[in-house]
Amino acid sequence: MNLKFSMADVTDALTVYEMAERMILQYEDPESIDISKALAWTKRKITEHITDYERILLNDETVGYFHWIDHVTHWELDDFYILPQHRRNGIGAAALQERLNTVDKPVILYAFTQNLPAIRLYEKLGFALKTTVSDTRQIMRRDA
Repeated sequence: MNLKFSMADVTDALTVYEMAERMILQYEDPESIDISKALAWTKRKITEHITDYERILLNDETVGYFHWIDHVTHWELDDFYILPQHRRNGIGAAALQERLNTVDKPVILYAFTQNLPAIRLYEKLGFALKTTVSDTRQIMRRDA
């Protein structure tokens, strides 16, 4: 698989936000949180940090995005999205594995507990449940 990575720019913000919005609406519990506040916070975060995101490119076509945060003791995979039309063909696994091969600290991520395809992917790549944050979210960790 011929994957490349490049930095995102402001033209990518809407696409990234729409993927995040889709996940929140699908997996978050509106009885537990204020969805409109969560979406507003997400939009603000993406808009303010879009130039820290990376595009995942397959044959020079954007097929996904991710955002890493380097903390002192660990990395955080803050967002990781594969465009819907490119899912289920190994792009996510290949892209994430390639990036995991470059880190020398543990990696954490937040996952929606009901997003079973994502959880299976993360487990396949060595992540394990660290803690449950809420009825809808959990933190997973992979040691370096």
